[in-house]
Amino acid sequence: MNEKQIIEQFKVDYQYRLSDGVLQKYQTVVTRFLLYTGKKLGDIKSKDIRDWMGNWLDQGYKPGTVYNNLSGLKTFFTYCVEEGLLDKSPAQDVRFPKMEEKLPRYLTKEQLARLRTLTEGKVLDRAIVEVLYTTGIRVVEMVNMKREDINWDERFITIPEAKGKTERIVMFTRECAEYLQLHLKTTCHDSPYVFVSPLNSPKPYATDSIRHRFEGYSKQLGFKITPHLLRHTFAAHLAQKNMPVEHIQQLLGHSSLDTTRIYARLYDQARKEQYDMWR
Repeated sequence: MNEKQIIEQFKVDYQYRLSDGVLQKYQTVVTRFLLYTGKKLGDIKSKDIRDWMGNWLDQGYKPGTVYNNLSGLKTFFTYCVEEGLLDKSPAQDVRFPKMEEKLPRYLTKEQLARLRTLTEGKVLDRAIVEVLYTTGIRVVEMVNMKREDINWDERFITIPEAKGKTERIVMFTRECAEYLQLHLKTTCHDSPYVFVSPLNSPKPYATDSIRHRFEGYSKQLGFKITPHLLRHTFAAHLAQKNMPVEHIQQLLGHSSLDTTRIYARLYDQARKEQYDMWR
């Protein structure tokens, strides 16, 4: 196979490991890198990769962009070694650039309590908050959630065709179950979806409509809150309860190494804050 065919095969073989978006980015990165070097796959050296990274930095690109590009090369060359196309990955000993990252923000327990108080008595709003916070799912996964996806006896939800094309299971609390059941009892529709648009039933709620609700919460509470912020809060609060980071990552359904790295730092920060409280 030539280089183009190898890249295409890499995309096929990794389609269940990485999301479509990540795979497309990695394919682009590898193609651009090979064009930059003008070399055959077997002639690539670590120095070629370092020179390429330096060229990106010299052009003014942020370290985060270079980091993501190197991540794509490392993944691709690891695949080539696995397939016996290379004896060793030329990217193996290439270090990632140093970069300062802002940790994802998350709600304190007091802020979460205020949000719950704000939505108390509003069945739909409280159900949305409880689902997002207690499961850690993405807002697009929530609006696409169907009644048949919920296992009430075992209290778990199946997220089909999730990001990365890997079905996963998320748990929910008894409190969440109560608000979900109350929401379903108070909505009169035959739609298979749990959260249905009041303007365009039986279609699911639009994600923009959910985000608009959270903009209202932000104004009333005096601090910014988004659906994705509850996903960060889910991860941070589990970390504070000593759940291993690997388990949290599985519940979040991560497929990107970059996202995993950021949440690992979030985990460390949450654990440190918990420690400081008891000093």
